[in-house]
Amino acid sequence: METGEKPVSPLVPVVAGTRESNDGPLKSEIPGELDTVDLDDANDLQSPINWSRGYKWLVVGILSAMALVTNVATVMSSPPAPQILEEFGKSGNGLYSAIIVSIWELGEAFGPLLTAPLSEM
Repeated sequence: METGEKPVSPLVPVVAGTRESNDGPLKSEIPGELDTVDLDDANDLQSPINWSRGYKWLVVGILSAMALVTNVATVMSSPPAPQILEEFGKSGNGLYSAIIVSIWELGEAFGPLLTAPLSEM
């Protein structure tokens, strides 16, 4: 490594091509050729092939739990809808229950769009 160069993280995949700087974009050596990610190295920790069996199952479990939580959160407002309507004196109308669930769903759909930019502050 030449002086002044930043060390490249071992977790960064090996990419065919050259790098103008460690922070800059990757550029192919041959004009018009697509950059390819090479995960064939036996020591590459980002290659799922090289992950341990336990880590693979951990990733599957986390992704499955995220899918479950999303589905549970979607239907969470349906059971308490009659109690919510009773609290506000609007019991006995199916339209109001549908409106409560619809507003809940819209909040789940558009809430992240509104709050995501706050993570960049």
